[in-house]
Amino acid sequence: MKFYLRRHSGMSRCLAILLLMQSAGWMLPSGALAGDGSVIMSTAREEQIGREAAAQVEQSIGLVKDPVLEAYVDSLGQRLASFSPRQEVTYRFHIVNMPEPNAFALPGGHIYVSRGLLALTSSEEELVNVIAHEIAHVSARHSAERELQEKTARILSILGIVAGIAAGDTGAAAAAGMLGQSWLSAYSREQETEADRLGQSLSIRAGWDPTGMYDFLRKLENWTRLETGTSRESGYFDTHPATPERVAKASTRARSLLNHGERLEGEITPTEYIQHLDGMVLDDNPEEGVFQGSRFLHVDMDFTLRFPRRWELRNMPSAVGAMAPAGQEAMITLEAPTEGEDPEATARKRAEREDIRFIEASPMKVGKFPAFHAVWEDHMGGDKVVADAVWIAYAGSIWRIIGVASGPAYNAHKSAFKSTMRSFRPLTEAEKESVKAVRLRVVEVKEGESLQKLGKRTKNEWTVHETAVRNGIFADVVMHKGEKLKVAIAESYRPEQEETGTPLTEEEKAN
Repeated sequence: MKFYLRRHSGMSRCLAILLLMQSAGWMLPSGALAGDGSVIMSTAREEQIGREAAAQVEQSIGLVKDPVLEAYVDSLGQRLASFSPRQEVTYRFHIVNMPEPNAFALPGGHIYVSRGLLALTSSEEELVNVIAHEIAHVSARHSAERELQEKTARILSILGIVAGIAAGDTGAAAAAGMLGQSWLSAYSREQETEADRLGQSLSIRAGWDPTGMYDFLRKLENWTRLETGTSRESGYFDTHPATPERVAKASTRARSLLNHGERLEGEITPTEYIQHLDGMVLDDNPEEGVFQGSRFLHVDMDFTLRFPRRWELRNMPSAVGAMAPAGQEAMITLEAPTEGEDPEATARKRAEREDIRFIEASPMKVGKFPAFHAVWEDHMGGDKVVADAVWIAYAGSIWRIIGVASGPAYNAHKSAFKSTMRSFRPLTEAEKESVKAVRLRVVEVKEGESLQKLGKRTKNEWTVHETAVRNGIFADVVMHKGEKLKVAIAESYRPEQEETGTPLTEEEKAN
């Protein structure tokens, strides 16, 4: 049963967790540094750290479940990894479930690319060079070259909060605002230069054009500039700093690697490559629940609830929730359901297990569904926090909605907690119909079509300029009949759909 949250704000929640997970590679025992500052870490220890961090990535962000696309990405990664100078680790390649373009590597060979990054690429060479770059970070052990001792306590603290949120721990939940902070500084210029050099060399050794790295970096710069008006965006460049010099060096290095400027021919054409991406979900996946304004809708599980307006919305595999605006010290979360039919029995059993003493407790109804409401106090770092929760019996399960606030702020947020709790109900048919899945689709250009006309005909969700950037072309380009381009199409969501949805027919692609 899938139950995800997604954060809706300028700084992606996913990025914060990604940064957290990558920094888990810093958790080394005291004395792990040699006198010259170099890192001493056994391969076994590195793989252990990587396994633990990979589990947290899957729990906190989630992975794309598309066996065909996963197998394709893994095949590229494994071919590259066979040429890596470091062969004592087992390389694993995954597609992480985040809409922003990003890629990262964990200690021990766990390498991830986001579905947002895949949607931005237009050729196999671009994707291959990104993967090769991450393999280079692993082979050079860059994740272990940081300020290890200073970061360890921070990471352990944050991981505890993540675990606490999943378990419903009120003290951890009250500190969840820390998740919005970036605990990982960017790779150093020297590390990036080394990873670019090693990655491009790896690409050409495996038979791919190293120019793909330059093409990708240039496209990513264009995308971030389009999204924000600047060349910076929370995402890939936060962990992989880009400069004009770095992009230029990637181009120069590619030319020097190729024989007299001769370009390698990829095994598949760009048109064949983008067919691998056809049907991939671009924005929030309805299978995981979506927000419409402050209302959360989950078609597969047939429920909805409304969070307070102007609160920061969050989405993780184990809970959906919202945080009060900065400085107001409150959050409310709906946790993944548990088995059961008696809300009061479930609540009291949990209270006994967690040594919670209710200061208020009473049966109630949420709509027509039996429920049990309770309030209790907890402490975090010596400060009092108040927890306000309701357990609801619905669809053969027990659902817990819990609001947490600092002691002084509780009364100010009590009514908001109550309103969210009482908003829980089944979806209406109209609400189910309103949920759409925006998918990447590959369409064919008609005679004399501009990007604007193509967008109008296909009902493309991307603007002309975004379509141009994502396809690596100019907005005013003269296209030819029969060309294939990526577009974004909002389609009706059907819970029985696979990850990549029902393929479009040739007639649908033409229309």
